[in-house]
Amino acid sequence: MRSLSSSVHVNWFESRTGYAALTECFARRGVSLDGETFIKTLGGLCREPCHGTLIDIASIGKQKIKHSWHQDSGYERFTVMLGFPSSVPNEDVGLPPGVGVFTHAVKLSHALVQPNAEGSVIQWENYHPYEGDFDAKYIARPEFRRNQEVMVYCDAHHVHSAPDVSNREAVWRFM
Repeated sequence: MRSLSSSVHVNWFESRTGYAALTECFARRGVSLDGETFIKTLGGLCREPCHGTLIDIASIGKQKIKHSWHQDSGYERFTVMLGFPSSVPNEDVGLPPGVGVFTHAVKLSHALVQPNAEGSVIQWENYHPYEGDFDAKYIARPEFRRNQEVMVYCDAHHVHSAPDVSNREAVWRFM
């Protein structure tokens, strides 16, 4: 937890402090919003039922990432991501504008069969026969930009993976 490259996993439903540190951060920047409203509004986009978890997925700087297409549970539940782009502009690292912050996704034609315990991670590469990565024309690469700082998708209808190349400080994933 002391490293900027580590990830933190918490329950966003409850906070002993009411997200006081986030409220203070907003106030220092002249934003009239309290931390609890901010977190619960984003988490509320998950709809019911939801896990109530928030993970801060840290990714310092530009990194090429091997795809690992998966579903987090296969449940008919929504995942919400709040992106934090890198301070290094995409054009400086050879990426198109906005790409590299959010996860990439492929919309499925039908639900996958759960091969393990219900609600566990479903790894695409564990299916037999494994047919490899998806054709690029099926991969959605959401762009982060002003008024597009949040991504929402249904886990049961998509497989997702880290971006081809990450250029972000982090994403917060609400489930």
